[in-house]
Amino acid sequence: MESAPMTILQNIGRRRQASFQSWLITARKSPEHKYPVPLQDCLDVLRWCSDQIHQLGGDERQLFVGGDSAGGNLAVASCLKARDDGWKGFSLGARALRGMILVYPCVSRKLVGELGGSYERFSRGFGLSRQTMAWFWEMYLGRAVEASLDAAVERYAAPLDAPGMDWSGLPPALTLFADHDVLYDDGAQLIERLRGAGIPVVSKTVPYPLHGSFSRREDPA
Repeated sequence: MESAPMTILQNIGRRRQASFQSWLITARKSPEHKYPVPLQDCLDVLRWCSDQIHQLGGDERQLFVGGDSAGGNLAVASCLKARDDGWKGFSLGARALRGMILVYPCVSRKLVGELGGSYERFSRGFGLSRQTMAWFWEMYLGRAVEASLDAAVERYAAPLDAPGMDWSGLPPALTLFADHDVLYDDGAQLIERLRGAGIPVVSKTVPYPLHGSFSRREDPA
């Protein structure tokens, strides 16, 4: 759903001489198109890919969804919404997706204001800042990052913050993080939730890169 996962897949394909098809989804973006428009765009395209993959020469048993940063948010939220909707529109139902590829995903608003975590350690001077993330969340949801959200909105907009979120029934995940990134704790806590729900997770943390680095690296893995 953004550029970094495609870059990573292209590198894997070159190294392993593998062939695969990829679709880059450019969802409508905030502030012109606030939540839930970008999520619905991604869900619509994901269902279309599942329905059309045979005609495009692909294998419906090998469909992955991925994204970096805000795209990682949309990838996770798309899987949660598809699961909650009973995988409607997916011919293979709960087996519709082989996996998620999540690159420094952004899945929590509450972490923006926390002290002592990655938002504190890398709040300035490391590219993406706490202030910028607060602004991004405000543009996406139309309210300040400190403001409360309706539970139905929080469930898919900031799923890590949703009380009692059920993380079961999601596809396995491949996660990739930069360790000098305000979003590091988003990713670390997300894989804890996924593993706690029995979801297989393969995780890689690359030392020293900043947020956004993997889309520019020749071999980010």
